[in-house]
Amino acid sequence: MSTIMFKVSEEEYISDAFETIKLVRLTEGVTENGNSLKGKWGLFKNGVMIDYDKYRNDIAEQHNLRLQFQ
Repeated sequence: MSTIMFKVSEEEYISDAFETIKLVRLTEGVTENGNSLKGKWGLFKNGVMIDYDKYRNDIAEQHNLRLQFQ
């Protein structure tokens, strides 16, 4: 079963699940290797970033999230 993610803004989606899940466009930060995260999408669960990707659809698919664009 996929988690539905509702669009809050052009840069943010939130879930309707018990756990707080957010998918947001990152504006700063670096990876463990020192690569920039600016412009990538970060997936946060209960305030902790658990994954990131260049494309929001890719990260949503990897984590079984269904994005609502309305």
